[in-house]
Amino acid sequence: MNNKFNFNRLMLLLKRDIIGNRKKHLSAFLGVFCGLMSMTYVFLYSASGDYLSRGELVQFNGYMSNIYGGYTIVLLLYMGIMASEIMEPNRTKEQRISYMMLPATLLEKFVSRAIMVMLFYPLLMLVAVFVTDLCRFLIMGFFELSDLFYQLTIDDYFSGLFQFEQMRYAITDTEPLLFVINSFAWAVWLHSLLILGGNYFRKQPFIKTCGLFILANILGMSGLIAILGHFGTATSFHFSFLESMSVSLTVAVLLIVFNWWLSFRLFSRTQVTKRRLWKL
Repeated sequence: MNNKFNFNRLMLLLKRDIIGNRKKHLSAFLGVFCGLMSMTYVFLYSASGDYLSRGELVQFNGYMSNIYGGYTIVLLLYMGIMASEIMEPNRTKEQRISYMMLPATLLEKFVSRAIMVMLFYPLLMLVAVFVTDLCRFLIMGFFELSDLFYQLTIDDYFSGLFQFEQMRYAITDTEPLLFVINSFAWAVWLHSLLILGGNYFRKQPFIKTCGLFILANILGMSGLIAILGHFGTATSFHFSFLESMSVSLTVAVLLIVFNWWLSFRLFSRTQVTKRRLWKL
C-alpha cells in the first residue's frame, strides 16, 4: 500500500464511517432534534397569551431570547459529546484491530475521524435546527401567537447568536474584532480539548474530560488567587487591551495545535494496547 496521503482512500473511509454508522448518526440527529423540539414547545407555551396587550414584537423578541439560550445549551452539549466521540470506532480491542486492518494510513484514518467531528456532525446539527424550525409550524396552532411567529426563525437565531450585525461594525474597530476572534479561538480550544479526551478515554470520554477540566479550573483559580493575593500588593501588571488580546490569542492557538498533535500521537501509538499517557 502506498504510504502517501491519498484522498481516494480518505473518501472511502468517510463513506465507511457515514454508511456503516448510520444508526448512530440517526440517533444523534434524533437526540438533538428532540432536545430542540422540547425547548421550542416550552418557549412557545411561555410566549403564548394575549399578545394584543403586550405587543406582537415584545412577544416575539421574548420568544427569540429564550431560543438563543435554550438552543445554544442543547447544541453546545451535542457538539461536546460528538467531539469526545471522535474515536468511537476504537472503543474495544476488536474494533481497534479491525480499524488497523483497513487499507489506509494512520493519518488518513485520523483525518477522516476529524472531518466527522468537525464537519459532518455540525452539518447534522444544522439540519436538525432547520427541521425543528419547520416542525414548529405544526404545533403553533395550539398557542395564541402573533403573525410574526409564522416565519422561519433559523436565520434570526444564528444572526443573533453570532452577532453578525455587531461583527460587521467591529471590522472597522480593532478592539471588538480582537475580542470576537479570541472568543472563537478559545471555543475551538475547548473543542480540541474534548477531542483530546476522546482520544485518551475509552469509556465515558465526555464526562471524564469535563470532570478533569472543571477540577483543573478549580485548582488553577485557587492557585492564581493565592498568588495574586500574595504578590498583588507589591506588584502591579499593566497591559494594554491589544497586548492582552494578542497574548491570549497566541496562547489559544498554541494550545489548539498542541491538543491536536497530542490527539494524533495518542491515536497513532496506542491503537490496540492499553493507553499509557506517559508512553507517547
